[in-house]
Amino acid sequence: MKYAQKLWIPLAVLALTACAKAEKDDVDSEYAESNVETSETTPGIILGQFKKDAADDQVMVGSQNSENKETFLQVPPGSLAIDTAISMQDGANDSPNALPSALELGEVAVLGGSTPILLEATGVTETTTPFTLNIPIPLSTTAAGAQLALADGTSKVAIQYLVKTSAGNKVGLFVLGEDDLLGTIVRYKGAKFGWFRIVVLSKAVATVEKSTEANPPKK
Repeated sequence: MKYAQKLWIPLAVLALTACAKAEKDDVDSEYAESNVETSETTPGIILGQFKKDAADDQVMVGSQNSENKETFLQVPPGSLAIDTAISMQDGANDSPNALPSALELGEVAVLGGSTPILLEATGVTETTTPFTLNIPIPLSTTAAGAQLALADGTSKVAIQYLVKTSAGNKVGLFVLGEDDLLGTIVRYKGAKFGWFRIVVLSKAVATVEKSTEANPPKK
């Protein structure tokens, strides 16, 4: 498995610095290679077969027919109680410049956001230990990237999510710290499946999670 070399770089200079890339040797993206069995019967939706008894991290890279083709999912050993099929695709987003009203952050605007990612699993609602969703951001070609390059630290950068849980659906913001950045890759650790995107906010906020009746939106 090949990953980008660790580069701890202040966000203010990310636009001037290229992220270190893994060696290109039959890899599925510039950053990692899938090591699970995958299929793509619908263009843009990648389906991976994850094993409960895997001894190493299981990795799946996004579909090359999606906007999140460089994004990759890491599931560590012991995370799954049963063999599980997990799909990854671009998610829908009807309000790209706003946060859900359920978060009660009406005064906070979204300056930029990445293309959402929709993760779904069959047979399970969450993993027993957190998975890692690795989201590379092309700084020069996305609104989120342009704003990331100008952000003052990470206090205004968060993962917005809408996930399904055994206690009902939850919507939230996970505010990133420096340890959640690997060069230009944002790394989010979570145990629940659903809808995720990176947002750059107009002001610093704290991590927050609320209940919601909304479902993770599909395209």
